[in-house]
Order: sequence, then C-alpha cells, then structure tokens
Amino acid sequence: MNQDKLSKSYLLIPLLGLIISFVFSVLWITPHSEHSVRFCLRSTALVSWVFYMIAFLSAAAPKIFKNSFGKKWRRIGIFFFWGFIASHTVHLTNIYYLVDVYYGGDPTHLSNYFPKMGYIFIYVMFLMSLKPVQNVLGQKLCAEFLSFAVYYIMFAFTYGLFDITTASFNLIQFILYLITWIVIFIRGFSKPGFDNIKVRQTDNVILPW
Repeated sequence: MNQDKLSKSYLLIPLLGLIISFVFSVLWITPHSEHSVRFCLRSTALVSWVFYMIAFLSAAAPKIFKNSFGKKWRRIGIFFFWGFIASHTVHLTNIYYLVDVYYGGDPTHLSNYFPKMGYIFIYVMFLMSLKPVQNVLGQKLCAEFLSFAVYYIMFAFTYGLFDITTASFNLIQFILYLITWIVIFIRGFSKPGFDNIKVRQTDNVILPW
C-alpha cells in the first residue's frame, strides 16, 4: 500500500470519532429527558477525551517507543486530532440541545469562559493543522500557537473532570483526571520539539502532532 492510500485509510479515524459520538447521541437523547441528555454529554465527552489523549501523546511517541511504532503513532496523531474535532462537534451540538430545550437558551450557568474558549481554540487548531493554512500563515506562527493551544485543551479537560468530580464524586472521572495529568507530564518531560524544522522534515509530520 503506497503512502497516499495509507493516508486516505487513516481518514477513517476521524470518521470513527464522528460515528461513535453520533450513535451515543441517538441512543441517549431519544428518551427526551435531561438526565439522558446529560449522560449523552458525558459519553460524547469521553469519546473526545480518548481521541485527544492519543493525539496529544503522539508527539512524544517516538521518544517513548524508540522504534517504527513510535514514528508511525506520531504521523497518524493528526488523524486522531481530527477524530477529536468530529466527536467534540457532536458533543457541542448536544450541549446546544440541552441549553435550548431545558434552560431556555441561557448557557450562563453551565460553564465559565475557560472551557468555552477551548471550543474556539479547537477549531482554530483544526484550521492551523491544514497545510494550505500553514502555507499562508507560516509554520512558525502555527507552531507557536499550537504549542500553547494543545496544552490549553488539556487543562480544559482537567478543569471539566475536576469540576464534575467535586460536584458529584465519581471514581471513573477521578481516574480520568489523574490519567490526563499523567499524559500532560509525559509529553512535557519528553520535550517532543514539534517546532523543530529538522524534526518536521524527518518525520514528515503535520504540526503539532
């Protein structure tokens, strides 16, 4: 299988993120109760979390696994990021449904500006992950923004998990909270160097993954 066909087959990863979250939405929003919608939100958020953890950690994969598996993981990290985008778009749609149906369209009491800014960031990140946009804005600018944004999204996840955990303690959510911090430290201490031109050329990787 040549590289072009291989890249096209990886597009199934973001499609999978979309399908899984959509299925959760169909299953849990159908009963039309606030409890079921909130369960749907937790389910789609978990799907997004899994995809983002894989994408986020892919930058450190070559240093964790010093073999072809690590390099391959880094190259396909961008597709898991796109899977996160697809899944979280469904999640955002469900939030809109919850606010519109059960809170009269008033979202002020659901979250503060920290996670709300995260939604803006993920779509800006998506645009900057595309080579035509990188060519226009320049890879250095994209790298500098993305190096900040990838961690911002991770901290938004920790905030959301901590907020949910303290409001109503859930052991699974607390474990996810700890895993998220562990992943942050693993990538941070590995110093992936995604803004290094030589690394980009060697790995043929799309920033910042």
